Amino acid sequence: HQLMEAHGADVLLTRVGPVNVDALGPAARRENPVFVQIGGLIDAPEDTNLYKLMAALEKQVDIHVASLSRTTVVYKVVGDGETLAGYYPDLVDPFYTSSYMLGHTRYSTNTSTSFSRVQPFALLGHNGEINTITRFYSEASMIGVSLDANFSDSQMIDGALHHFSSVQGWSLFEAAELLFPPILNEIKHIPKELADMYMFFRSLWGPFAQGPAAMMMRFGEEAVYSVDALGLRPMWLLETEDSYCFSSEQGVVAPSQWVNEPKPLSPGEKIGIRWLPSGQGTQLFAYADLQREVHGRSKQRFGFSGESKSIQFAGP
Repeated sequence: HQLMEAHGADVLLTRVGPVNVDALGPAARRENPVFVQIGGLIDAPEDTNLYKLMAALEKQVDIHVASLSRTTVVYKVVGDGETLAGYYPDLVDPFYTSSYMLGHTRYSTNTSTSFSRVQPFALLGHNGEINTITRFYSEASMIGVSLDANFSDSQMIDGALHHFSSVQGWSLFEAAELLFPPILNEIKHIPKELADMYMFFRSLWGPFAQGPAAMMMRFGEEAVYSVDALGLRPMWLLETEDSYCFSSEQGVVAPSQWVNEPKPLSPGEKIGIRWLPSGQGTQLFAYADLQREVHGRSKQRFGFSGESKSIQFAGP
């Protein structure tokens, strides 16, 4: 409580959350952490203090913060989706509802499985792997992103996204384009004002999150879904009468519920979602619309022009 109060948080409730240990398998029972839920108030209107508090808590021994947010809660378990619902009574409570759900049923493939590495994390879940994890850690650490060298690749990207969104004040749309920019050959063939933006971004932060990976990211009122530049990990957009669903598998939604044919995201493509105010629903941003939105926001923060001169353009 002292650490939380030092970051401006007024703790109203602390409890050991209810769980059903009988739902766990043998491997999960060997690492069965205490599930603690904390509720409170914080005066700061931005998320910077929450991010710094989360980083400070994780530096304490044997603490893993699944989520610390005004808008999101994260439940995770070493097991499958059925295990998750059986372990946390919260998830089967009829009063438990959400406008957005991100689920993940795989584990890190380049590190040993542990509860802290189980996805999803505070902002993302991803299917794949990042090829430049050591360089990513080194570059992120140099700009003050709070990462642990023992983090999985997913945790490192989550931490960087969280840093840019909470500390630097970037929107999720902008942070996603910074961390996962188009490849140079694509930049050569897009409108000059966008090419200027992307080359400026690359001067701020290199392509350190490359690798075969499909990403789902959410922060605040925005979500972004993306596929790696080579399209080596699938991502499908499925539409029902009242929902947008994104998945690596079409079968996550029964065909009888589709209102359109499933759409596969193309290599390097992103799709954005924004929650509209006052319960008016959501707005979907195709990649071209998302790029223009990011360009408009970034021009208010940076003065970039002529950056695209650093690459050779084909054609007139």
